[in-house]
Amino acid sequence: MQFINYKPLQRSIGNASELIVPAVLGPSQVAALTAWAAGATYAVGDKVYVEDANGTKRGYWCISAGVATAAKQPTAEDGDDTTDSAVTWRRIRGRRNQLIITNDSDTTIYLSFGYAAEGNKGIRLTARGGTFNATQAMGYCPQGDVYGITNTGSSKVLCIQEA
Repeated sequence: MQFINYKPLQRSIGNASELIVPAVLGPSQVAALTAWAAGATYAVGDKVYVEDANGTKRGYWCISAGVATAAKQPTAEDGDDTTDSAVTWRRIRGRRNQLIITNDSDTTIYLSFGYAAEGNKGIRLTARGGTFNATQAMGYCPQGDVYGITNTGSSKVLCIQEA
């Protein structure tokens, strides 16, 4: 499996369930998102669409919060991150073929697919390298939202790669 033009992502999570990878979205689902707007304040995890000159709508999710500027809307192609001044966006995929999530912290992290993560429930990633790896070739790769949580109050790091 090649990870072409899709940068690895590092997410910090704490003791509240957090979205770490958004669900893949088809064209009709992208069209149902809120349109990106200059001057709007976006939080990590917010999802928007941007319409290009040809009328094609592309979905993006916020990976670094801030206030969008009028100067630049998200325009990155699949896999690239783009910044509209203070807000960083990542393109939402139309299909996920592989997902690798590695615990790069010193404590256990729990994953949940489609639902808010809870401590001591779901997929358990052990400290210092516990990994979840799923591919379509193996018969299953989650297409929905992926959430993570840790039982400690401090921020812990997950490394994420998808193709």
